[in-house]
Amino acid sequence: MISQELNYSALMEEIGALMQQNAKPGTPQGDRLIELARLVRDFERKQYRLPATDPITAIRFRMEQAGLEPRDLVPYLGSRSRVSEVLAGKRPLTLQMIRNLHQGLGIPAESLIAQPIPMENDRQDVDWTRFPIVAMEKRGWIPKTSRQSVERTQVLREFLFPVLAAGFQAVLFRKSGTAHIRAAQSPDWYTIAAWTARILARAAANPPLTTYTSDAINEDFFRTVARTSLSRSGPRLAEEILVSNGIAFIIEPQLPGMRIDGAAIWLPDSPPVVALTLRFDRIDSFWHSLLHELAHVAKHLSGNTRAFFDDLDVLSDDEIEREADTIARDSLVPREELEKSSVMINPSPFIVENLARKLGIHPAIVAGRVRHDKGNYRLLSKHIGLGEVRRLFPEVNWPER
Repeated sequence: MISQELNYSALMEEIGALMQQNAKPGTPQGDRLIELARLVRDFERKQYRLPATDPITAIRFRMEQAGLEPRDLVPYLGSRSRVSEVLAGKRPLTLQMIRNLHQGLGIPAESLIAQPIPMENDRQDVDWTRFPIVAMEKRGWIPKTSRQSVERTQVLREFLFPVLAAGFQAVLFRKSGTAHIRAAQSPDWYTIAAWTARILARAAANPPLTTYTSDAINEDFFRTVARTSLSRSGPRLAEEILVSNGIAFIIEPQLPGMRIDGAAIWLPDSPPVVALTLRFDRIDSFWHSLLHELAHVAKHLSGNTRAFFDDLDVLSDDEIEREADTIARDSLVPREELEKSSVMINPSPFIVENLARKLGIHPAIVAGRVRHDKGNYRLLSKHIGLGEVRRLFPEVNWPER
C-alpha cells in the first residue's frame, strides 16, 4: 500500500511513462502498468474516499491526475474519434472500454458503471447475499472478504461489472428476451450471473485478434469444425478455429447448483463468446455442445437476445432450440448418412467405426448419436470418449468431485 504522497506522485509518473511506451497487456511493461494502477487505486480509496460518480467525470479526474491528453486515451477507447465522443458524452462506454480504463488507468469500476444496478425490477436492489460467494472464493474468482456487507458488496460489484456495465443485468432480473435458458427447472439466476461474469472477464482478457463477421459460420464451417474431432487434440484445434474466426472460446466449469452444458453470449462491441462447462467429460458431449452453441451464434444471437444457456439433457419444444439441435446433429452425423447405415439396427463398435470413418469424425460422436436417438444410454458406453476432454485443458481449475 502506498503510504506517502511522494510515493504516489512517483508511481503516477511511472504510469505516465509506461503509457507513453504503449505498454501492452501480457508484457512485463503491461503487467507493471496493471500492478501500478491497482496500487494507485487502493491508495486513493483509502486516502481520498472518492465517491462513485459519472463515467465522464471519473475519466477526466484521472486524466488531470496523470497529466493525460485525450490522445492518451486512444489505447483504451479505440480511436481519437471515439475518445472525443466519449468525453463529450455522445458515446456510452462499452464493456471492453470499461475493462481497459479500469485495468489500465485504475479508474474504479463503480464510477464507470455510472449508476446502481437494479435487480428483479427497477425498484429493488441486488441482493448481494444470494451470490455463491463461498464457491467464488474457493475458485479464486474473488478474494476472501470479512463477510461484512459493505466489503462483500464492493468485491462482488467489481467482479460482476462485466455483466452489470454491459447492460446485461437482465440475466439477474430475467427480462424477457435478453437471456434465454434451456433448463428443467427455474435456475438460480445469481449463480448464472456470477458464472457469466467470469466468462465475460476471461473473454475480454484474451479477445480474438480477428473480427467476427456474420457470414463466418456456414455449413462448411460446421463440417470443418466437426472433422477436427478425428485428432486426439480435436477440442484444442476447434478452439483455434473459433478464435481465428473472431469467436472467443472459454472452458469454465459450472458452479454448484448449475446444470449447464454451454452458453452463447454476444454483447454489443464485443466478439461473440462460446462457453462450455464440460460437466460431462465425454467426446460426444463436447462436440454436440460446441456445435449447438455455434448454431446459436450463427442463427439466434441478435436484437435483444444476448445469451443462451443450455442444459442439453432437457428436451425442448422451443423452435430456436430445435433448430440449434438439428444443426449440431446434422453437422456431425447427417440424418441421410445415418439412415443409409445399419448402425441403428446393429449398433456394434465395428459399424460405428465404419460410419465415423466415412464421415471423417470421431467414432465417439456416432456412438453418442446412436445412444441419443435410441434412448438407450447403456449402449456403447465404452465408446463415447469418457474422460478424454478435460485432460486437454490442464490450465482450467477443475473442481474436485
